[in-house]
Amino acid sequence: MSVADKVCLNHTDRAASNLCLSCRKPVCEDCVVESDGSHFCSATCAEGHARTNANMEVYRGKKKGGFLSLIIKLAIIGAIVYFGWQYKDQIMNMINKK
Repeated sequence: MSVADKVCLNHTDRAASNLCLSCRKPVCEDCVVESDGSHFCSATCAEGHARTNANMEVYRGKKKGGFLSLIIKLAIIGAIVYFGWQYKDQIMNMINKK
């Protein structure tokens, strides 16, 4: 079904000319809210879309590799615990000699 086959959300006697970029509701030329070259059914959808885009820009700027960093830290801690357990007797003897 194309936009031409749909009717306006607010005016059921008018054909829709656009679909809201955010919620995909059909709107006519009188109801459309334009923001940054995109069409929306309301200011609420336009503001929500702008917030989402702003959040995506922040996310794109974040440093990647959080999971890999976690794995490396866990491997180091695991190695320390493993070797500490393997050589605990020698470590305890060294401590007790003092």
